[in-house]
Order: sequence, then C-alpha cells, then structure tokens
Amino acid sequence: MQEGGLSGGAGAPHSQRRSSVIHPSTSPRRDGGGDANPRRIAIYGAGEAGRLLLDEILNNGRDRRVLGLFDDKLPAGTEIRPGVAVLGGKDSLARWVRALDLDEIYIAIPSLAPSKQAALSREIEQLGVGVQVLPTAGELLEGLPLKTQLGEDLLAALIGREVRDIDLPRISRFVAGKRILVTGAGGSIGAELVRQIARFGPAHLVLLDRYDTHLHGIQTWLADRGDTNFTPVLADVCETDGYRHVFAEQSLDLVIHAAAVKHVPLAESNIRETLRTNVIGTLRVLELACRHAVPRFLLISTDKAVRPTNVMGATKRACELLCQNLEAFPFRGGDTVISAVRFGNVLGSNGSVLPRFIHQIESGGPVTVTHPDIERFFMHCSEAAQLVLQAASLARGGEIFILDMGRPVRVADFARRLCRSYNLKVGRDVEIVMTGLRPGEKIKEELIIADAEERSCYESIYIISANGKRRADVDRLLAELRRHRALATERGALDWLQRAVPEYRPDAAQRTAPAAARAPAGAGAA
Repeated sequence: MQEGGLSGGAGAPHSQRRSSVIHPSTSPRRDGGGDANPRRIAIYGAGEAGRLLLDEILNNGRDRRVLGLFDDKLPAGTEIRPGVAVLGGKDSLARWVRALDLDEIYIAIPSLAPSKQAALSREIEQLGVGVQVLPTAGELLEGLPLKTQLGEDLLAALIGREVRDIDLPRISRFVAGKRILVTGAGGSIGAELVRQIARFGPAHLVLLDRYDTHLHGIQTWLADRGDTNFTPVLADVCETDGYRHVFAEQSLDLVIHAAAVKHVPLAESNIRETLRTNVIGTLRVLELACRHAVPRFLLISTDKAVRPTNVMGATKRACELLCQNLEAFPFRGGDTVISAVRFGNVLGSNGSVLPRFIHQIESGGPVTVTHPDIERFFMHCSEAAQLVLQAASLARGGEIFILDMGRPVRVADFARRLCRSYNLKVGRDVEIVMTGLRPGEKIKEELIIADAEERSCYESIYIISANGKRRADVDRLLAELRRHRALATERGALDWLQRAVPEYRPDAAQRTAPAAARAPAGAGAA
C-alpha cells in the first residue's frame, strides 16, 4: 500500500487529513507510540476494502489496534476476523467512540460518493476523533497507473478477475538498457506503457504523439519522477517528416506502435481519417523501423479485429495482416522482428465504460448501457501494459499475441455491480437504461480464433503464428494506399477495407441487434 501521512484531530479540516491509501506503519502514535501503547481505532465499512485494511493492520500494524468495525448492512456482533466484530451502524458511532476511547476511525468504503463521504467524515469529526479516508472509486481510477492494492482489488471484484502471470524479471531484462519509441505515448495505453517501461531502466525513451496536451502530460510525469532520458516528439504518425530524424539519430531497439483512432462511433463516421491514421500511419512507422533495422516492432491491436463489424476493428485487422505479409512491402522486413498484441477493453482508459458509469452514478443517473446482453473483455491498465512488454520479449516474427482476459463480462452486470458498490439499488435509487447498439457495435467480442491458437510459456499469453496468413493481393492493396486511391472518398475507404479484410461485415451488428436492445432495464434488477 502507498503511504498516507495524515492523522488529523477533531479540529483539523477534513481536506488536510485525507489519505490516498492508509499504511499502518506510518500513522502517528499515541503518547509516543510503540507496541505497548497502540492507537485505538475502528474501521467504518466491513466490505472488501475494510477487510483488506483490517488484515493489513492485523499483520503489520503493531502501533494500531482495531477494536471493531462499523457497518450499516451487517448486524452488530458479526465476526469479521477472530476477535474483531461489527460494533453496529452509524447510529452507534457516538456510543462506541466513548466506550472504547477511540483515537481514529478509518472510512474504508472506496465506492462511497464524495458527498456522502464528506458528510460521514464531518459526523465522525464532531465526535472528537480523527478520520482517515480511503480513496473513492473515482480517485482509484485517477490512480490506476500506480497499481495500488486496494484499487486492484476493487477492480478485480467489479470484473471478476485478478491480475496474474506477470513475469517482472523477464520484463526487466527485456527493457533495461534499451532505446524505445512509443507512438501514441500520451494516450491511455501509450502513457501506461511509458510508465511501465520507465520502471525498468531503459537507456532512452522517445515519446511520439500528435496531441500536445497528451504529450505534455506524460513528459511531465516522467520529469516529476526525476527521469531525464526521454525525448518528446510532437508529430503525426502519417507525416514522417516530423519524426524521421528520430530513427536516424536514436539507434532504436524497439518500436511500440500504440497510436490509433480507437473510438468505434467516431471511426464509423470518419472512415478515411481512421484508415489514414490506423493503416497508413502503421505503414509509415513500420517502413522507417525496417529501413533503419530496428530489431523489434510491436503493433498494439484489439479484440475488435476478430471478425470485425466496425471500421476501427477492420483497420486494426488490416494492420495485423499487413504485418504478416512483409514480402509484399517495397522496403521488405530485413531483420526487424514484427509482431502484434491483441487485447480488449482497458478499465479507466479515455472514453471507457468505467469512468463514464462512475460519472453517471455520481450525477444521479441514469446509467446507460447499449444492450442488455452486450459483453466485453476487461483488463486493468497496468496489467495490460506489463503483458504487452512480456509478449514483446517472446516475439520471433509474424505472431499475433493474444492476452487472455478471462471471461467476458456483461456490461449491464458490471453497471449493476458498480451501483451496488455505491450502496444504490437499481430500480429504486438509480436507473439503468438501454439505449440501443451503436453503429458497428458487436454484442459479443472475441479474442481467440480457436483453431489457430497456441499457448506461450505463460498462461495469460496465446499466439497466432503467421502460418496460413499470406495474402497474394497485399501488393495490390498497398499500391492503392500509396497512390491514395482508397482515401479519395468515404466509400472508397470502406471498399478498400472490405477487400483488405474479407471477413469484415459492416452491417453484422445491426442485423444481430434484437428489439430488446431498446427496452428499459427491469425495475427489479439488483
């Protein structure tokens, strides 16, 4: 857990006492502290976060003694751990503060809305005891890259999976001392890749992004932690004049290509720009990597590339196929090892469902879901970035690595679970409304093509090899792109995508969307 340096008495403002994550060994001690005189505390919240905090204090917090927990849902006397039980609910706070001579109460309900959290804190402060507060769900999102323990446990509970199979020693050996370029370095995935790479001592990082605000954000993060071995480059991946010098000057070891148009609805209404950025941009970066003999090139792909029904997925599938057909390239592949990594939705990324749901819940609802049966794969941002680096270390050329994201999650169930974490009942306190599938949106996403998969030496990483993926018409398709014929009109761009990716079915989602997609959520949903 991260250190929290706040104690606070009854007279100190609540805003000065808040802690990101409480660490038992750093709390102020009563009368000099020490094991003989531990601080007398209680925990408000006997849910997952409260139990985690209790276990941490029982195992490591010798300067603190937990005398009980408060919870408004569990009956008084419910034993949470041997010898530690629920004292009662909020209405029993005053009685137990006096009876137990409590020093502090820790509020351990990360999903509690900020307004309710503030009211509860004030009520406790008025009893003359200190208050410490674990982060809200929104604050946990802001801290996702920090990979805090409580943040991961909260997210694991929401999506029903846990972070696993991370080989940090291998990642460290792979990254340490290398000169690495990340395109789209200011975006959600790109920035998290930069943060993870920075942990393992690269020789130099090149951050490329076309959005100055995004680029400024990640370079500020690096500078604030004392890193100086990085170069920010403000450029569009399609315009090589803006970054060609990087390949000539940096002697790069690895290129991770994360720059892309990724939002499905925007891509559907901007086909040419999506094709330009996602496909032509990939070819431009790949060409420079091959011409300068960069040892490794890694494409960040998506589960939407499997039997795509939308423009974004189709462009990513086109990139995967092009990367596996280098014999058609005028510059050839040389010794560059080229591969791709495919994964699903990343929690907390820009435009993803979790921050939108949190905003809707904290605004009083309704929470909007496009279809009652829609399912998605979800992964923690830091886990995705680490597994991407782990997969890159396995690359031999031509593979598509698939990150095992566990079982898909029904988005409506995810929304209900998040509402419950706020102590809200769907149908009574907040509504979930079905809005209908958007253009190009699938009900179910896929990650693995069952008859073409191999398991790597890690259970979380599968491999689709280049065998059987050769395309005789790639040279012609590339020639059309180079002559910009595919970019003349939106219709032309769509026609090119359908020829490049024969399995692309633009209208598949609309054909499979039943009328139920527009029905309101049942009032009895829990």
